[in-house]
Amino acid sequence: MNIPEDYICPITGEIMKLPVILVEDGVSYERSAIEAWLAHHNTSPMTNMILKDKTFVLNRNLKNSIEYFVAQHEKSKYTENVSGTISIGNGASPDNLQKHQQQLKIIITLLGDAGVGKSSIIQHLRFGNKLSISNHPSTIGVDTCILHLNELFENRYAVD
Repeated sequence: MNIPEDYICPITGEIMKLPVILVEDGVSYERSAIEAWLAHHNTSPMTNMILKDKTFVLNRNLKNSIEYFVAQHEKSKYTENVSGTISIGNGASPDNLQKHQQQLKIIITLLGDAGVGKSSIIQHLRFGNKLSISNHPSTIGVDTCILHLNELFENRYAVD
């Protein structure tokens, strides 16, 4: 994983979970690390300047960016090494599966105004690229689809 340098605490060398900005030096640190540093030092860990004020504030933007980055990395861990495809079947379990094989039943319910594409999404999930464009009667409010996932990898079901 290529972690952006700004996500790494300069004190711990690890990705930050709760980044705060030390107001006087303008640098972001992991909160627990800067608290520990400031308990024993009166200087900035980065510039070695004497601090007149030890105030720090949550760096919300950096925290959100790190959380998004970590979530994307976690998601990619399960998809980058998958060879082949995961089959999703419509309605009842596919006949060609052995009876002892467990399946994950997925019920997808879409809500929305008439004419926004709920039925088209459901048709695409059911039939994939074999979707025929036809005049579907408008559904008002709710459209539902039941799917079965018939493949398991890395001890997790994967549905994107």
